[in-house]
Amino acid sequence: MLVLVAYGVFEGLTGLLMRYYIVSHYLFGLFGPFALGYMTSIFRFIIACGDKSSKKWALSWSFRCGVIVTFLSSVENEVFEDPATNGIPFLEAWHHLAADILGLFTFIVGYIAWSLFQQTRAQ
Repeated sequence: MLVLVAYGVFEGLTGLLMRYYIVSHYLFGLFGPFALGYMTSIFRFIIACGDKSSKKWALSWSFRCGVIVTFLSSVENEVFEDPATNGIPFLEAWHHLAADILGLFTFIVGYIAWSLFQQTRAQ
């Protein structure tokens, strides 16, 4: 029974995303910086694995790295990759990039508001 419920929820969510594909672009812009902000830490870890004497490594998150990598991957995907692979010209699918950037803008505004709230709370 639980499997049927989980399957129904999964089908409902995938159907919703397929119907409103632009929502998935907005969500990528909104949540992409959270995951992609760890890229510098991952690269440092890869470099540290090659150097056996280096035992210093910690997972850290970078706001700038997350925003920059998310923005560049959105532009690369919508401007170069999608027209080449799907045959859809950018001028017919520009709203996907706009949704990515709107999600990214929402993330930036939310991060700044949260940072300011934390600073005023600390004082």
